Amino acid sequence: MSEKFKKRYRTDSHRKLNWNYSANGYYFLTIVTQDRVCNLGEIKNNVMILSEFGEIVKAEWLKSFEIRSELIQHEDIIMPNHIHALVEFTSQVKEMI
Repeated sequence: MSEKFKKRYRTDSHRKLNWNYSANGYYFLTIVTQDRVCNLGEIKNNVMILSEFGEIVKAEWLKSFEIRSELIQHEDIIMPNHIHALVEFTSQVKEMI
């Protein structure tokens, strides 16, 4: 990794060695907002309340599964500054209903 990023980003990869990430399988994703800014919403009384921006992110996230037949949504949760998701990638085309 270049010197430019050594103190800002993790240097160890969490990727599995020799794994083809385009292969069919289940993937756990974490997507973090820029600079970890809590702009997706806030937690009140143990309930996540999405901001207007969070609602847009949710709608676009769900649209991903409508337009990409190779992705299957299993679980996800939007937090104030990140999204956790369990998705399945399959090269088999889903039948459109």
